[in-house]
Parts: sequence; C-alpha cells; structure tokens
Amino acid sequence: MDFDRTADRRALDDRVTAWREEHEATIRDHAERSAFPRDLYEEGMERGFGTAILPPEYGGPGGGAVEYGIVAEQTGIFQICFQTQRAILTAGTAAQRERYLPAFADGSAVGAISISEPETGSSLKSMDTTVERDGDGWVVDGFKSHVNLAAEATVHLVFAAADEGLTVLLVDDDAPGIEVSEKRDPIGTRYLPIYDVAFDEVPVDDDAVLLGPGDGYEVFFETFNFSRIGNASEMLGRGKRSLRRAVRWARDRTVGDQTVTEFQGIRWKIADLYTDLRAATRLRDEAAHALDDGDDDASLKTSMAKLKAADAGLAATTEATQITGAHGLYRDQPYEANFRDVKTLEVAGGSREIMRNVIADAVVPEL
Repeated sequence: MDFDRTADRRALDDRVTAWREEHEATIRDHAERSAFPRDLYEEGMERGFGTAILPPEYGGPGGGAVEYGIVAEQTGIFQICFQTQRAILTAGTAAQRERYLPAFADGSAVGAISISEPETGSSLKSMDTTVERDGDGWVVDGFKSHVNLAAEATVHLVFAAADEGLTVLLVDDDAPGIEVSEKRDPIGTRYLPIYDVAFDEVPVDDDAVLLGPGDGYEVFFETFNFSRIGNASEMLGRGKRSLRRAVRWARDRTVGDQTVTEFQGIRWKIADLYTDLRAATRLRDEAAHALDDGDDDASLKTSMAKLKAADAGLAATTEATQITGAHGLYRDQPYEANFRDVKTLEVAGGSREIMRNVIADAVVPEL
C-alpha cells in the first residue's frame, strides 16, 4: 500500500510543525505547571489543527485518522478534543453532531472523557458509576478518576452502567451535581491536567445518550481504536525529536580527536533507534489508513502501532539522554519531559499488555 502523503497532508505537517516550534516554550511552561494552554488550543482550532477530522459541514477540512496522526505527532494538546469529536461523529445523532461539533470547530468547546474509576481501569464490566432512567431522562451517579481536562471541559463523555448495559452520555459541564473534586499530579502529558470527578445524581436528558442504552462498548471501541493513532503518533514525535536533538549535539561534541557520532557504538545505537522509529511509523501509517478505509482488522493494526510506537519512543527518549551524557541530564533539555510523556502515553488508552492481548486474540486463531 502507498502511504506517501498528498500535497495537502504535507502542507498540514509543515504548518503544525512550524506552529509547535513557535509555541514550544509556552507548551512546556504549561506542562510544568500542569495547566491547559487554552489560548493556544483555541488558536490551533482556528488554524484547523484540532479540527482536522471534522467534516466541512461542521467547520473542519474533512480529514481522518491520517490527519489526526500528523497533528498528534507534533502536539498533544488536541488529543482529548479529537477523541470526543470522534465519539460524536461516529455515534452521535444529527442533532448531537449539530449541537456540539461546530463549537469544537470555533474553539469554544473542550471535551473530557470519564471512563476510569478508583477500582476500574481496563475492565469496563466492573464499573460502579450508574445511569438510571428518571422519567423522560436519566440520572448519572458515581465517581471517575484520571479524567483529563475535567475542570476545563464544556462537555463530558461519561461511561456508566445501565440496566441495558454499558451506556455513554454527553453531559454538559453546567449540569447540576458535577464536582471536580481533586486535581492530580501526573508525571506526563501535564498540558492536559487530570482530575477526579464526582457525578452526584446528575440529571441528563434522554437525547444525551450516544447510539443507545447498552451500546457503550461500540462507542468505546470506535473512540479508542482511533485514539491509539494519536497516542502512537505523539510517542513517535517525542522519540524522533529526542533522537534528532541528541544526534545534532553529538555531531559537534568532540571526545579526544573524534566527535561522539564517530564512535561505532554510538553509530549503531543511532541506527537501531532510527530504524525502530521508522518501522513504528510505518505501522502507524498502515493503521491510520485502515481506519479511514474501514478495514475489518483496524483494531489489530492500531494495537500493533501503539505497541511498537511505545517501544520505539521509550528507547529513543532514554537513549537520547545516554548519547548526550551529562548534557542531557538537566531539566532545561527536553529529554526527561519527553520520556515522561511517552511513558504516560504507553499506559494511557490501553497499556502494552492490553495491546498484546488484542493482537494475540486477532492472530492466534488465524495463524
């Protein structure tokens, strides 16, 4: 399959790369403070970065997973936005899409996704948060943890257990009974602040349900198969930038009568890291095209992409510090922050163990 980028996709890559480089110091400052760069978010939405997957009728350019990967490889501040949009695009009614998506396009909407709980991570069957019918609507009751942008969100995508099964609802931030109870202190992706959230008998209209009662697993897989492209891409971007920066430093650093990059051991290390990043990028591209083409094995491909992007990204961010020696051990260098972000993204949206389970479930019966 030909994964060469079109002129429009190359142009998008150029624009978002230049934008990230221009604002890198600001994003880093917000990450250190665990603060959401709302002004940059709104600017990026206006420039079409965070709206890359929206159809024109909702204010976007009509891209898909490929465009998502291009943007996410350069910046992660739109990750939750993309995932919320994806859920509404694939599972929302026409009225839900019309209500929420134009607000994302103009930058006024921010999404949050409430899935995890203190006793529930990857096993959705053990979810304690409930949603029960109440007249013509619903009532959501429970407690969610690890919710990015909960305090900043205008709309919450809430997963809850109903009599019909797992159910997903769109809950506006001004609904009575929502309380952001604690801001957490994560090691990575700190530009997307993370919180615990209580839903205390929150009333929700009947038309807030995505797809239908009991259809939560379909919404989950539509959203999180897609989100793996973003996670993989961001890990690849941080790995590539770490390796590039380290090599450029090492080319100019002399040890005796040689530069660091003239030592065979360093050259082999660079060769391995570059090859692994390139191979993982190929898997990411294949997975993104599979999603956009509606392939039946898209879940397998996105899982392989996330798994290998984590391997390559962690290796590159770790070994970049090794290549640069003491120079890379200071916090004014990006290596530590890149490592922390990659480590966080390795776990977020499905750990490597879960990715391996998905892959094995798909291939063992076929081999």
